[in-house]
Amino acid sequence: APLRVLSDAIRSRHINRLEPVEIGDAPTEVRPLVDALNLLLSRLHHSLERERAFTADAAHELKTPLAAIKVQAQVALAEPDPARQRLAMERVVQGVDRSARLAEQLLLLARLDMHEKLSTAPLAPGSLAKDAVLANAGNLQQKNMRAMLDCDMQAEINAEPVLIGILFDN
Repeated sequence: APLRVLSDAIRSRHINRLEPVEIGDAPTEVRPLVDALNLLLSRLHHSLERERAFTADAAHELKTPLAAIKVQAQVALAEPDPARQRLAMERVVQGVDRSARLAEQLLLLARLDMHEKLSTAPLAPGSLAKDAVLANAGNLQQKNMRAMLDCDMQAEINAEPVLIGILFDN
């Protein structure tokens, strides 16, 4: 009878109900099963919460570059001067490239959450850091900032290339 009550309680549950299963005065033999089931429901709930947070963060991260791309496209459409129109279109292409890179990074982060084994490769962090500084030189100049790189250019690490790229870009 207690197993039938437990089976009915689980079977009749709505898919979104992840709170612990209560079966009242269950025999002690059934309690470990209920406890294990409740632990599983708790882990599933936390996993879904992480997924929702990731989705919200991803949407937020993508909104800004997409808005910038739209503005540049509107500028290009409204610009009568071909040189300025071309510059605006180049910025659209740069924005699309940044958005694609961001999407790639978000997908990689999603894989990290799934505990998927990442591929690593020998990398030269000095070279990657130099590339990141050069790639961000325009932003630094706009903000009247300078960056200096002082590192061992011969050093090598074994790491996931995209993650290290994100690290240096940040």
